[in-house]
Amino acid sequence: MAMEQPTAPATGQEPTGPHFTVTIGRGFWRNSFKWATGILLMLSLLALLVALGLAQLTAEGPAKRTLRRSVASLTEIDTLLDRGYEELRQEAQEDGEAALRLKDFPVQVSLNAEEVLDLSRSELRGLIIDRSAERLYDEGMSAFREEGTRLSEEDIGFFSTQGAVRNSLGLLRDNVHDGLRVAVASLAGVCLVLAVALVLLGRGFGRLASVGAAVCAAAIPFLVGAVAVRFALRLASDEGEEYLVRELTRIGEEIAWIPIRDSIALTALGVSLLVAGTVLALWADRQPSRGRPVP
Repeated sequence: MAMEQPTAPATGQEPTGPHFTVTIGRGFWRNSFKWATGILLMLSLLALLVALGLAQLTAEGPAKRTLRRSVASLTEIDTLLDRGYEELRQEAQEDGEAALRLKDFPVQVSLNAEEVLDLSRSELRGLIIDRSAERLYDEGMSAFREEGTRLSEEDIGFFSTQGAVRNSLGLLRDNVHDGLRVAVASLAGVCLVLAVALVLLGRGFGRLASVGAAVCAAAIPFLVGAVAVRFALRLASDEGEEYLVRELTRIGEEIAWIPIRDSIALTALGVSLLVAGTVLALWADRQPSRGRPVP
C-alpha cells in the first residue's frame, strides 16, 4: 500500500486530502493459496486418520478378534453350554450324520457329531465362537436370529447401549473393509497432492515447516480426542453395573488404541518435519548471501 501526494485537479480546485492506492502483489496471492492448501491438507489428514483407523479395525484379523469377544458377551454362551452341552452330545451319539446346533444360541452355527464328541467343552465353546465370528464378518448382524439375542431391532433403540453395539459391530464386515481401503487410498493420494502443492508454494526450508505444521494441526487434536475417548471408556467400564456394558466398554477401550497409535505416528512425523524445517531455515538465514562480502 502506497500513499501518493495530492495533485491539483484540472479544474483548478484544491485537493481535498491525501489518497491511497492499494496494490496487491504476487506475494499476497501466494500466501493466500499456501494457507488454503495447508488447511485443506489438515482436513484431508483428519479424514485419512478416521478412514485408516476404521480400515484397520475392520481388517479380518482385528475384526474377528473383536467379534469373538462380542459374541461371548452378547450370547451368554457359557450359560447355554451349561444347559445344553449334555443334550448336544446325546444328539451326536444318536445321529452321527445330522447337523447339530447348540440350543437357543442366536447365531446359526452347525456342528458335526465328530466335533461334539471329540472336543472338550472349552474347545467346543471356542469353535462355536470362532464360527459365529466368521458368519458375522461375512453377513453382518443379520447372522443373529431375532429370538434369543439382545440385539433384536424390536427390543432396542438406536441410541441405546445395545443399539450402539449393534451399529458398531455391523461395521465389522469384509465388504465395509474393502470400501474403506479404497477411501484410504483415495485420501492418501489427495494428501500427497496437497503436500506437494504446499511445498511448491513455500520458499526454502520453510516448506518442510509448512507441511509439518499442517500434519501436527491434524494429528495432535486427533490424538487428544482418541485418548479422551479411551479414558471415558475406562471410566465407564469401571463404573458400569451391568455385565454387558462393562464387557463392551472394555472391548471399546482396547479398540481405541488403534487411532491412538496412528495419531502418535503421524504426530511424530509432523513434529520431525516442523523442527527440521525451522532449524534449517534459521541456519540458512545466518549464512552470508552469495556475492556479498562477510562483514
